Amino acid sequence: MSYNIWLEAKLLKADKFVQLGQNYGITYNLREMFQATVGSTPSEWNGILASDLLPKLTDGINKLIFHPDDYRKYESDNGWGTVSGCRDFLIKVQALCEEYPYATVRED
Repeated sequence: MSYNIWLEAKLLKADKFVQLGQNYGITYNLREMFQATVGSTPSEWNGILASDLLPKLTDGINKLIFHPDDYRKYESDNGWGTVSGCRDFLIKVQALCEEYPYATVRED
């Protein structure tokens, strides 16, 4: 299983939503690391405003950059889920949220 994150926005005067930017995926094996660093899992981000997620992403990224050893206990034994993979995913999602702060975060 994996988390897939993207942003969407509703077109003005239309009953249509469009995807903004790229879709990013990461293994579900990192759910405990997300909880420990961001305070929630990507599935819990579904439906929130990108600008509301930004502070949580920044906090999580900083934890993984400055204290990576504190989170190695959450790495998956099979190699599918590492501190560096989590950090890189959060950085990509952060950049997307910075580019489209008023979009809605989606996860499937």
